[in-house]
Amino acid sequence: MPYNNEYKNIYSILGLEPGYNDLLFIVKNDAVEPFFSFNINQINFNYCLRTSNISFEYEQNASISQRFAGEGNFPNNLAVQKQILKVSLEFPLLANSSGYIDHAFSALWDLACEGYQGTPTVAMSGIKNSPAQNPVTLPTNSNTIYLKNIAEFADIPTPFQITIASWDNSEGPQTTTVTAINRTEKFLQINPSTAGARTIEKTVIYHDPVSSPRKATFTLVSLREGIISNCIVDNITLNINTNGPITVRADIFASNIDRNLQPLISDDLDTFRENINKIGPLRQVSGINTKLTYISANGGNFNLYPRIDDKFVTGFQGTTISSFQIQEINLTLSNQIDELFTKHSIHNNLDARKRNNIHPFLMTSNGQKFEGSIKYFSPISAFTMAEILSGPSSLNGGGIRIDTGDFKINLQELAWTPVRSFGSVSENTGEEIKFQLLSESFIISPVLEFSNDYS
Repeated sequence: MPYNNEYKNIYSILGLEPGYNDLLFIVKNDAVEPFFSFNINQINFNYCLRTSNISFEYEQNASISQRFAGEGNFPNNLAVQKQILKVSLEFPLLANSSGYIDHAFSALWDLACEGYQGTPTVAMSGIKNSPAQNPVTLPTNSNTIYLKNIAEFADIPTPFQITIASWDNSEGPQTTTVTAINRTEKFLQINPSTAGARTIEKTVIYHDPVSSPRKATFTLVSLREGIISNCIVDNITLNINTNGPITVRADIFASNIDRNLQPLISDDLDTFRENINKIGPLRQVSGINTKLTYISANGGNFNLYPRIDDKFVTGFQGTTISSFQIQEINLTLSNQIDELFTKHSIHNNLDARKRNNIHPFLMTSNGQKFEGSIKYFSPISAFTMAEILSGPSSLNGGGIRIDTGDFKINLQELAWTPVRSFGSVSENTGEEIKFQLLSESFIISPVLEFSNDYS
């Protein structure tokens, strides 16, 4: 006899029916090495991503191509190489009945805007015993902690906070303050002292120097894949098409995955479903409501060629582009993430160290880029927008505002490039132009602003 639970009966086994059945949440937490901690109570049900397509890639090479001296004809060059964890998502853009855009998308876009920060790291070290201490245990009320690696902490100005924890969580974490550093003897002076005895072999201390409340990293919780930690958005793309709903695509890099909590998530499926249903009805945001307008003029032209002397932009001309001409708008925010690898793990278990070291130590941004393209129907003025090549001057109205009806984005400092003009006897004549957001004022984050304009 089948179970009454629709997720677990013999006619609907998770993962064996057409399509997929998964849960995916964004969790904003401080999940950094050495402890990629996660608590199921940290899940905010407003941050449920309703993806139409999800892909999780394990990029890892298990062989090397080098040949070494004396190997002969059949070399055994097999090794476990570095591993890159990449999540790709696609989903329609949703809004609730009040007109506010989906919270999960807003959170993901905000995290993408902060992605230029890269992933944070912590100062950390294992501890060791002093000659006067028990070789196995750090006693209760100790105010001195000897370190295996004092260099991590040597240049941090005192006082600063550290956390004392154990690898297996058998000894609860304690936060204390370092009041002095002895670089010669390699110990830290702390106050208050240790609240309980600590097993030296499995104890680690760490200090998180990042105080910014707007971090770029987060955790993805997936029933199918597990807990994906230390995530950062590599790129996110908005596709606004007048023939259908607005869609979003995002690529996310991560440095750790943990599947131990998957059974716990599965056991709470009914609770998750009840809480998600409390969010209320959502609707797809259509691209047909999107409007393109100009922002008030700004001075300056980035020393680009003025249109008045350019034969390319003379002839039939227009000075604006109407919203009804637009076919498609693509917007892409890219953080150009690179992974850095090193033997960074200090875990006391050899196998755990090997596993940690094949994952990225940190991920950095090679500079944030925001670029896009616009396809539109072409009137007789074949280069309707070519005159705005001169940058954010009075000629282009100081940039553009893209308003979908549920949110708007202001793009003020733009450089434009005509791409192509195309036409067919059976279709409308069209144009495509591209633009890139510049940063003369170094304030370039294209934040989402509320809109309620469906006219």
